Amino acid sequence: MVVDVGRACRAQLLAVLCTVLAIVGSSFFVATPSHAEAKGNATSQPVPDGDFVILPNKDLYRIAGGAPLYLKTYDSWQKCKPTCKIHQLNDLGGFNNYPADGTILRALQNQSTGPVLDRPPLYKVAGGAPIYLTTCAGPFVCDVDAVIVDQFTIDNLGAKTAGWETLRQYPADNTVLWGVYPNDDPTRSKDRLDKTAGGAALWLSSCTPSLVCDHSAFAFISQDSLRWDILGADPRPGAPRHLRRYPADGTKLAAYSWLPLPEKYTVAGGAPLHIPCGHLCVRSGIPVPQGTIDALGGPPNDSKRLLPWPDDGTVLKAIDANTGGIRFWIIAGGAPLWPLGTCGIPCGTVVSQGTIDELDHMQDIARWPTVIYGGFNPDYYRLVAKYGAERGWLQVPQSTVGSVKTEVGSDALQLFSKTDPVGKLSLATYTSGGLHVRGWALDPEIVEPINVSVRVDGVPQGGQRLANKNRPDIRWEISPYGQFHGFDEQIALTLASGPHNVCVVAIDVHVGKNVQLPTCKTVTG
Repeated sequence: MVVDVGRACRAQLLAVLCTVLAIVGSSFFVATPSHAEAKGNATSQPVPDGDFVILPNKDLYRIAGGAPLYLKTYDSWQKCKPTCKIHQLNDLGGFNNYPADGTILRALQNQSTGPVLDRPPLYKVAGGAPIYLTTCAGPFVCDVDAVIVDQFTIDNLGAKTAGWETLRQYPADNTVLWGVYPNDDPTRSKDRLDKTAGGAALWLSSCTPSLVCDHSAFAFISQDSLRWDILGADPRPGAPRHLRRYPADGTKLAAYSWLPLPEKYTVAGGAPLHIPCGHLCVRSGIPVPQGTIDALGGPPNDSKRLLPWPDDGTVLKAIDANTGGIRFWIIAGGAPLWPLGTCGIPCGTVVSQGTIDELDHMQDIARWPTVIYGGFNPDYYRLVAKYGAERGWLQVPQSTVGSVKTEVGSDALQLFSKTDPVGKLSLATYTSGGLHVRGWALDPEIVEPINVSVRVDGVPQGGQRLANKNRPDIRWEISPYGQFHGFDEQIALTLASGPHNVCVVAIDVHVGKNVQLPTCKTVTG
């Protein structure tokens, strides 16, 4: 089925809708095959839509949108007699793999097979998947006659047994759904465009540039079918959903804005994680506007289809774009922490190490009261407000943590038993401009930054300085504490000729003592 919106507008004289189409841009409505990914779509199907096919083994199918859908019962045939035709075929060759976009299916229900509704539900095929229609109100939503099938047909994706499905569980990627509200509801927007990615419907904030609204499949549906509590499923208890709440892990998005090239994102744990350019910055990805990412996949005042940070327990496989080295991270409280000691194959959603470094759609420090524990360590730690407004990791009994906890590598817990500050002075240089020192420091009792004191030959130079610079390179060592514990100071001073000893002392906050960081450096005046 080819969607020709211009002809539909002329045929039905919907001038207002046609105006909207013209504003959005003609490139959005490029006539394309209903299923670009379908294998061997039929150029001329051997049996018309609505007719039945019976095979030599007595299996019964009904043709809808050019595809054969398996019928478990003869109920739809009984309702159709004597007008419908039945064809005896040896096989199902020559048909579409999936029904054409816009095909409407009505499911007959049988009390012997499960709960039934007051009236048989209607579904519209979009990207190969049957999307439940909450209403037929609105233009084009129910503009063709429905083909009657079994409820079993919908629930089993058109197949008698697994592996022979002629309906998809979720629409194919790059399917555009035009959500329509009833014309008699003045409080709601009449039109909404969503594009499917990884099984979820992401709201399109605009059609600029026009390619973000290009599509491989297209259908008008009732807008309420997109609601998070419906997600394409009919109201029966336990009915299978035909839209995901969030895109599947690994879904790639290409977000377009005013920049010449799109920004790349990979979905992990429901969140869109930015992929900085490098050897991973490929041009592939489902085109969406940057506004879709910024709005977390949903319009204002509506449910979102992307998370602000990944779900707890999400594993990230971070590849260094320069060295090709791999590190695994696990999300706890929105922050990337050390992973388990081992990780199976396959394991984790692939991102760039730059994704971790820039903390896009992630937290620096886990949101409290996150609970973590180590695979080889029986102790449990909860991030709490440990000293007034200062947060810290507190050991808690297992009996108090319930089921909401994240397992991380045991190495991630090693710092928790310490009370004295830790860190390192990694650089000290002296030039005519003064003294430059660089390093990091933290107090394991709290996750907030602490002060350091720079000393030359044992003499403090000025006041204490807050070690709060971004140091993504040390996250692997101190991940439960975030990466904003660096210091990088330029101190104006003049040193006498000869060697001078430069040290940095980390200032303890609570229990413990001040610590001189390793290793002191020698500079020459």
